[in-house]
Amino acid sequence: MWNGVGVFDPEQLRALQGIFNKTWLRATGGDLTAVADWGALRDNIAERVMSYAQSDLTTDEIVRTVLTSLNI
Repeated sequence: MWNGVGVFDPEQLRALQGIFNKTWLRATGGDLTAVADWGALRDNIAERVMSYAQSDLTTDEIVRTVLTSLNI
């Protein structure tokens, strides 16, 4: 997904949103009542997804890496 300039086009942003959504659902199980600070978790996931998207990792590898980095 990395394009070498650090800017994402609309197609890449849609892909990032999909990765975020997949990671979010796996992290929360769809139950926000179990998350103490869902805003902080949301921000952490978003930042990490964008960071790892600039590597050569696949979508599934990004999801796993983000979850692992958050000890989930």
